[in-house]
Amino acid sequence: MQSDIQRKSRGRSTVTYLALAALLACASCAAPGSAVQPGSRGPIILDSRSAIDPAGSSETAAQPGLPGKVLPAPAAIAGELAALRKSSFNYPDAWRRGSDFSALQHSSLVSASADEAVFAPAGGGQAGLSGAAYALYPFNLPQAAGAATALSLSWGAAPDPAQLYIGLSNWDSNRWSWFHDPGGAPLSIADLGPYTNAQDDQAVAVLLLGSSQAPLQRLEFFVTELPLASLTAEPATLIAGASVSFDASASSDPDGTISNYEWDFDGDGLWGEPGDEQSAAGSPLANVGYSTVGEFNAAVRVSDDRLASASASALITVLAVPEVVLSASPQLGVKPLEVNFNADTSTITEGIAAYEWDLDGDGTFGEAGPEQLAADQNFAQYTYTVTGDVTATVKAVSQSSIVYTDSVTINVGNSAPSAVLLASQSSGFKPLLVSFDGSSSTDPGGSIVNYEWDFDNDTIYGETGAEADANGLAGVDVLFSDPGSYRIRLRVTDDDGATASDSKLISVTNSPPLAALSADVSSGDAPLLVQLDASGSTDPGGSIANYRWDFDSDGLFSNSTEEQTAEGQAVPDPYTYTAAGIYNASVEVTDDNGAVDTASLALTAHGWSVLTLDDQPSAASASGASLAVVGSVPVAAYYAAGVGIRFARSASASGSLPSDWSVASAPAASGTQLSVAAVFNAPAMAYVSLGGQLVYRRASGSGLLPGDWSAEMPVETNAAEPTLAQVNGAPALYFRSNTRGTVSYVRANSQTGTVNNDWGGVIDVIVPNGIGSDARDPWALTVVNGRPAAVYTYYNGPADEEALTYSRSSNSLGDGIDDVDGWDINEDAAPAGAGDADWSIMGLQIVSGLPAIIVRDTVNEGKVYFQAADNADGTGWTGTPVHLFDLSAMDTQGSFAVVGGHPSFAYQGPLSADVRFVMSSTANGGQSADWAGIETVAGGSPADIQLVDVGGLPALVYIDTVEDALIYAVRI
Repeated sequence: MQSDIQRKSRGRSTVTYLALAALLACASCAAPGSAVQPGSRGPIILDSRSAIDPAGSSETAAQPGLPGKVLPAPAAIAGELAALRKSSFNYPDAWRRGSDFSALQHSSLVSASADEAVFAPAGGGQAGLSGAAYALYPFNLPQAAGAATALSLSWGAAPDPAQLYIGLSNWDSNRWSWFHDPGGAPLSIADLGPYTNAQDDQAVAVLLLGSSQAPLQRLEFFVTELPLASLTAEPATLIAGASVSFDASASSDPDGTISNYEWDFDGDGLWGEPGDEQSAAGSPLANVGYSTVGEFNAAVRVSDDRLASASASALITVLAVPEVVLSASPQLGVKPLEVNFNADTSTITEGIAAYEWDLDGDGTFGEAGPEQLAADQNFAQYTYTVTGDVTATVKAVSQSSIVYTDSVTINVGNSAPSAVLLASQSSGFKPLLVSFDGSSSTDPGGSIVNYEWDFDNDTIYGETGAEADANGLAGVDVLFSDPGSYRIRLRVTDDDGATASDSKLISVTNSPPLAALSADVSSGDAPLLVQLDASGSTDPGGSIANYRWDFDSDGLFSNSTEEQTAEGQAVPDPYTYTAAGIYNASVEVTDDNGAVDTASLALTAHGWSVLTLDDQPSAASASGASLAVVGSVPVAAYYAAGVGIRFARSASASGSLPSDWSVASAPAASGTQLSVAAVFNAPAMAYVSLGGQLVYRRASGSGLLPGDWSAEMPVETNAAEPTLAQVNGAPALYFRSNTRGTVSYVRANSQTGTVNNDWGGVIDVIVPNGIGSDARDPWALTVVNGRPAAVYTYYNGPADEEALTYSRSSNSLGDGIDDVDGWDINEDAAPAGAGDADWSIMGLQIVSGLPAIIVRDTVNEGKVYFQAADNADGTGWTGTPVHLFDLSAMDTQGSFAVVGGHPSFAYQGPLSADVRFVMSSTANGGQSADWAGIETVAGGSPADIQLVDVGGLPALVYIDTVEDALIYAVRI
């Protein structure tokens, strides 16, 4: 390290100090030219730094962890040493009394007592020097520069060597070089030069730590020469096991005598280790045996009477004992085992005259074959085909006829056979015949001599019965009659008795039965008597054990009295389907292993299937029934007073069975005059709230959950009799505005109609002429030749007439106005020749490409007419109306629809006693005779009838006013 030196002028000179710090920071760092006395721990180089008191004091300020007064750097005391040289001494410069530290005036916690210096540290230690006792001693030794020197300290009571340090002034680095106290022995210094300045001055610092006092009596330098070490070894090269004689007696000391000998025979740098080294200590002669092959740098260290030391060494080479070493690869294996041999004679220094081999272990060398071929070679090869341990031997004959031998044991084992079991199939239906084949099993070192079988998975081979019969056979056939998993094992044995096994897992499953179902008839009018027959059912692997039936298409077998009676019968008693509907009759057959199969047969009982979809016991009354087809299934809605709007959805295309339907409350507490339609394949509805406001909403899901429905979209504040339809890509409403007395139309601006403010821009289809006019019955809205069209009536009070009018928009959206009356108006759409009447509109449809209506004259004997327009646009209605039949004045309910391409009509029967249906036998319904087939659907007092084509079938909903229930009927 470089000294950190600070200087401060005091007028006459510059004073430099070194601080003691980190006392044990470098326990192995020796100053240049230093030599450590044997057994000592080496010099300690103390880190140094100075600190000048800012107030101008000549002494350094105390530093944390340092002595209160710091040790000066060697250069700082050069002047003091010079002053001492000029004075006269009463004793030689080569020694000082302990009390002579005062000559330099640098000490701490040290006091003079006669010739002694009493060092009294106050608890100082290596981690903190504030209590360390130290003193500086001056010397001037002209004769010591460049010479080996020893420094001796004499104590009245010796301190702990671990707490004592000796410092020498190192003039080259201007620092102190610190040494551990050698423990009572002199401190040996190989060269005192670095510690001596040009005037031959030296300074010695003595530092004592800890807390115990110690009196220092004398410090003395001895200028000495190192001893001369000498060592001879005979022989220097030897064979392992021999001995070496060592002689160090020629060692000498120029200025004294040799006092001790220390030995290091194994060259590991450690002196006097237990054993030969310890036994030879103190003696110049030794005889040591070497058993380990290698090179060893043996050494002796001699010490003189001043404890100076020197060493000498000799290289000992230990050779291996001459021998032949036989190696084999491999030494272990299964037959046939090919082994390569090699004879290593590298330790035999003289040449080898011949090699002889005994490879088969019979004691005879050089037999014909591999042994003879390997003669005079140091390598050989042999293949062993018999199991067991064989000792192979080689002889190496030297040129001086010395025979060296070595042997190696070869372990030859049997190569286990390899069992291979093949199966013709691993799985199948019972009964399953499997062929097993073990002929692919092999034995690398011999042959397969036996085959054994385990068929029952108990790991015991060759038991009595089939296993014993199969013993010795390489292949067998096994028939598995029952379902299950079977583990088949094969064990093979080779000619040395070794065995191996293999197995196959065979999975046998029951072949399921095959259900077959037939019927004597598949359709007919209800009640339909059907004979079902499942006797054609079969089971490939066994027999049919049971038959169970589902006659009523509820998906449950043996769930009714008739089904339970028929259980177990392949041909049960005939079953009668009393109600119209489409049924799936099913049979479930079970075989003798419990496997099942089912077969179904579709049966159609033609007629009207009439279902009560919803009957709310708390409803005061029901109204507003409406029906539509959404996504190929029928949906319906109605209003149950006191309950709210109820919504029903079928899971099947026809909805002919009660199990098809699900009913839930829509999120509206009230709403009458409902109209349901499909808007982009989702159910939507319009209705009039109890406050008279016309609103619209659409479901985003099935409609059976309240969360499916959008919020109410307001359309008109005071309206009635709405009809909802999808017109050219958006929902549209046709209704009566009570505020203005108009028939009005509006189409949403979005595809779904669920966006706020979607329903602006109401169009008045007609504004009645004259005071007292009253537009009524806006029940019929459809798209005619690409444009929305409608039929309505209005009553002209002064003329006491009710006009039946057809109107069609001037564009595809329905928002065009051609005149003050709204849409294009075509007056007198009433049946020609019928005269003025009080018309009740039953609907507007497209029949054979023409707009057509069914109307009823509620005044003139309740006549019901069918009339088609003259052209596809409906701009003329001059044709002859078709008189269908007459109804009483009380029978006002009816609905017109095209079903399966035929115009059809559902209505209230005479005196409102029942629901009736009629379908034209032709596609245009142009003759009265076409409408002859009137059918009674159901009894009761119907209201709000709506007829719809459901997958080509006529279907309708209505309100049973007696039960306040929603009724659905479909003709199958």
